[in-house]
This record gives sequence, C-alpha cells and structure tokens, in this order.
Amino acid sequence: MTDLEGVSPQPRPTPRSDAGRAGSTIVFVVALLFLGDTFVAWQRVCVQSVNVGLPLSFCVRLNAWHGTAAGLGTIAGIAAILLLLWEGIRLAGTDLNVGVQHRVVTTVLAGAIVVAAVLKWALVLGKFAGPGAWLGLILAAVLAGWVTLQPRPG
Repeated sequence: MTDLEGVSPQPRPTPRSDAGRAGSTIVFVVALLFLGDTFVAWQRVCVQSVNVGLPLSFCVRLNAWHGTAAGLGTIAGIAAILLLLWEGIRLAGTDLNVGVQHRVVTTVLAGAIVVAAVLKWALVLGKFAGPGAWLGLILAAVLAGWVTLQPRPG
C-alpha cells in the first residue's frame, strides 16, 4: 500500500494545440485591425468653394463611432474590444470558465462585430462612405469567414 491510496492524481493540464493558438492569434489580429479601423473615416465629405478669389476647401470626417448609425459603430467597437480581451486572455495562457466553450463566445462576439459593421456600412454607403467603411466591411468579412471555417471540436 502506498501513501497515495485513495487520493486521485492531479489532472494534467492539456497542452493547447498549435492550431487553436494560431486561430486565436488570427482572430485577435483581425479584431485589432477592425478596432483600429473604427477610428478611420467611415464617412467623409469635402467641400470646395471660391470666396472672393481665394479657394477654400475643407473636409468633414466621421469614424464608425460617430455619424450615421453611430450606435451600430459603437456596438461593433465594443464587441471588438471584448473579443480582443477574450482572445488575449486565451493567448496569455489562461482560459476563463464561463460555462460554454471558448469557440461559442468567440463566435457570438465575432457575429456581433459582423452584423453591426455590415449594417453600419450599408447605412453609410449612400451618405458619403469613406475608406474606413470599405476596410471595415472587408475586415468583418475576413473575421466572419475565419470564425465560420474553423473546425469544430468533437
């Protein structure tokens, strides 16, 4: 008989697969790029006028957090921040046990970004859409595609 009789062995931590870490890294980078893009001009209008022989021109720029459908831009931005925190915690080597799989939380947050960004883009499209709106649409599509195409555990 040993002294360890009746004592269950400590569970070994399961090593994170390289594929899971790479997936989290890609989601983190795309979410970071999207968050940065929310501060670029999603709407832009430039006005030029000639006043007493002196040319006068100016541009007004609004990012995703402002302008048309500002609430949708705010939702997309906050979801991007939450996704960065969620994936950053995982990349740091810690998993939060929230009662659901990590992938589910990632998918919900990415879905919130995609839906809000696409709706925001659609609403600013006819109202002086700037380069940020187009880049945001592309980044949202990349995020949606990546999260959707990840293999499901099981």
